[in-house]
Amino acid sequence: MRMSHTEREKLMEMVIDEAEANPPDMTAALSIPRCSEVGVALRDLERTAYVPEGQFRFVQPGAQRFLATYGICNCIAVFVTSPGQTAFCTHVNPGSFIWGLEEFKFRKKISGGGVVSIFKTMSDALTNAFKDVQKSKITVSLVGGWKLADHYNEWNLEKTFKKDKGLRTFSAVMLKCVKGALPGAKIDTSYLNRFDGVSLTDRTLYSKLQTMVKGESYDVAALDILTGQIHLQTSVHTRWLKLDETVDNGFILPMDIERDVHMHQVGEDARIEDHLASIRADKMPMPVLQEYIHRTVDERVQWPDTLDC
Repeated sequence: MRMSHTEREKLMEMVIDEAEANPPDMTAALSIPRCSEVGVALRDLERTAYVPEGQFRFVQPGAQRFLATYGICNCIAVFVTSPGQTAFCTHVNPGSFIWGLEEFKFRKKISGGGVVSIFKTMSDALTNAFKDVQKSKITVSLVGGWKLADHYNEWNLEKTFKKDKGLRTFSAVMLKCVKGALPGAKIDTSYLNRFDGVSLTDRTLYSKLQTMVKGESYDVAALDILTGQIHLQTSVHTRWLKLDETVDNGFILPMDIERDVHMHQVGEDARIEDHLASIRADKMPMPVLQEYIHRTVDERVQWPDTLDC
């Protein structure tokens, strides 16, 4: 049952009040100062390209400086970069992961036992984008995920990947995907499954918010395309806690991007319905994880800039 916006806000306030009574340990928190070069750039669509959940996106050399995604809890974001080349990011949530598995099983069935890629549409696009780049100069960074949510019995990975016993978790499947698309690339997993989080069996909106208040998620992850550096901000530093107003609590996602989240969520819901209908009709489903559709400036809501930076 979905909660209304008002009910969600009340629940969030309750979780914040509880956290203020027993503040979480902030020593390991990460922040992107709002008035820093990165913090300012993240509020500028001319300098930052964003990737919503359930999509992937490429940025060509000389376009935006940063490639970013937001709200990474038990999702996994993948960044791919190489000096002077195209940059890539995808944000795979559990929903797009589940339907990616369904697509994989369907492709496996009609292939007659042939080799099938996981997230084939994305994998093929990724391979093609970096086909002329020396693989040793490509860096793949995986960010996010929760240890307790990395395995879920209902995914039935043991049956889906009978012959590959290493594929029993969300993160293992994502690693397999990027290694298959870019064999020989350098893989950085230092920000993968860093937090315990909460299991999908025990997850509720309340337990999710509690975990976020403890700083066990990323409000934003941004790749500096020029340097290859990943900038991260854990959720404890932003709106989840009412900290002293004199403290720079870090980058806050502009309202336009918040609206964009909801717009793309509606689009993902529609893709899931189409996906289900195709599977029921025994037809090849359209992938739920799709490439980002760029909106023109006229289609965007202008960003109000209320910060003195």
